[in-house]
Amino acid sequence: MSKKATPQAEQLLHSLLRIHVPSSYLSYFDLYELIEKSDCYELVLHEKEELIPGAQEGRRAVLDGFCNPLNILTHSFSLKRIYLIIKRRRWKEAESNKHYSNDYDLQTEGIKMTPHFAAFLKAVDRISSCQYQHNSPLLRS
Repeated sequence: MSKKATPQAEQLLHSLLRIHVPSSYLSYFDLYELIEKSDCYELVLHEKEELIPGAQEGRRAVLDGFCNPLNILTHSFSLKRIYLIIKRRRWKEAESNKHYSNDYDLQTEGIKMTPHFAAFLKAVDRISSCQYQHNSPLLRS
């Protein structure tokens, strides 16, 4: 017999999850699995089942698996990298083979990182390059 998590335990889990997963992602995805590898953690997120694509409204929609997963690097407070494995659901019309899925703005273009993490790294790079320029012996007179 499995125990149902108490509301306090569920709130604690949700709070811990928000440390590593942007809250905007949690509006669309639920944590499905945590995979610990030797060099990283993978948080597998599945799109919420009730988020049927707008193109399917008013039609009989049937779940048809998942789209290819999206791997996004997020910030980490440990020595291991943390990847979000995002799995969007794939839907189809009940009487056809036409597929639909939702699109989300989940990563910075050209970089497989969360937008917050990419902005953080960009700011760190800007600060460290300014410090390097000010401390460079070539710039001193």
